[in-house]
Amino acid sequence: NWFSKDSNKGFLLIENLTDDLYKDASVGVEIERKTTHTKAFFKDKTPVFRLEITLYVRVAEIVEDVKKDALYDENHSYLTQELKSKIKDKIIKEIFSAVDVAKQYNTDIMEAGKNLNKYNHKQYKEYLKTNKENPLQNIKFEVDIVLKERL
Repeated sequence: NWFSKDSNKGFLLIENLTDDLYKDASVGVEIERKTTHTKAFFKDKTPVFRLEITLYVRVAEIVEDVKKDALYDENHSYLTQELKSKIKDKIIKEIFSAVDVAKQYNTDIMEAGKNLNKYNHKQYKEYLKTNKENPLQNIKFEVDIVLKERL
């Protein structure tokens, strides 16, 4: 699972591309490496947990018959704007799905509360006075993703 804190690799299947290169194709994207940085802070009185992810990816598999002559050029970039957008959308959807489940079960899987307490102890302690039952419920989660292509 690429999403795991300890995992660096993964695979995503991106379907229904419509751009000129991948018309109606599904594309397998290999995540070769990732770096993750987190920031925990308060904006006004709202706790914010920001996840900054850099993914090093490459197009590994194309499931439909596309312009194959264009796909054998080693110096050609295969990360079209549409493919980049769909990769980011899919990852963000997976992250926020995990956040929703974590909030539902009050499980701090990303250690947002731990980081807020560590770096903003006084504000977090004040925040807990009114959010003790489910501290994750009112934390705002933000995700920033940067894709870097491996040719």
